Amino acid sequence: MASQVITLHKSRFDELNDFHAMEEQAHARNYVNQTSLEDHQTNFNDVEIVYLSIENDRRELLGYFILAFECNDEDIEFRRIV
Repeated sequence: MASQVITLHKSRFDELNDFHAMEEQAHARNYVNQTSLEDHQTNFNDVEIVYLSIENDRRELLGYFILAFECNDEDIEFRRIV
């Protein structure tokens, strides 16, 4: 099997629907806390929270990260990977 290349990019607001759908998949429900689409939209607009999209080499969305910058600007909290 050839190795796949993945890339990260700062997520776009229109990807939040896809993130929410990923969380609602049956296999993910046991491992990922369910977050409403409205909460994702609110968090996305928070300057201390960063969403990063994960794509394969065909630019297909595979998942996402959520990172939160702590108020001291020295720490980053890893919140989620889906």
